[in-house]
Amino acid sequence: MSDFSVTLANRKRRHELQREIGQIERRYAHKLSTAVGKEVDRIIQEKWREMGDRKLELEALETDRLVRKARRHRVLIPKDKDWWWYDGENIQGTSLDDMWQSPFLTERGKVGVEKLVSEARFSNIKRWSELLIPILSLLIALLALLKR
Repeated sequence: MSDFSVTLANRKRRHELQREIGQIERRYAHKLSTAVGKEVDRIIQEKWREMGDRKLELEALETDRLVRKARRHRVLIPKDKDWWWYDGENIQGTSLDDMWQSPFLTERGKVGVEKLVSEARFSNIKRWSELLIPILSLLIALLALLKR
């Protein structure tokens, strides 16, 4: 499968998951508004049990999207602890190096990657403009001299 078709499939799946999570949130918001006491805790646990796998899959797809975007712009993502989190069930007994195989970006990491990509894009545009502006200026000057 090409990178484009993977990206398109991931985008569709992300939208499906966001819709499903939103539906679950709305359904449980109504239940929580009428709940009292210990029933609130039970409903919250029930909600998270129902959303858990969807949330993890959504985080994985979002992380994958940002990592692909960073690679496309040749950005290295730092391995800072506050940029990554791991599903504890999936990493028990693994070494620190193995954990980097399937991490998720934290909110701080997502914002950081977006910022790094934005800076890389700006830097690329700046580099091209610094290269092309003098050349275009020279061409315009030559055309002006030839018109005389």
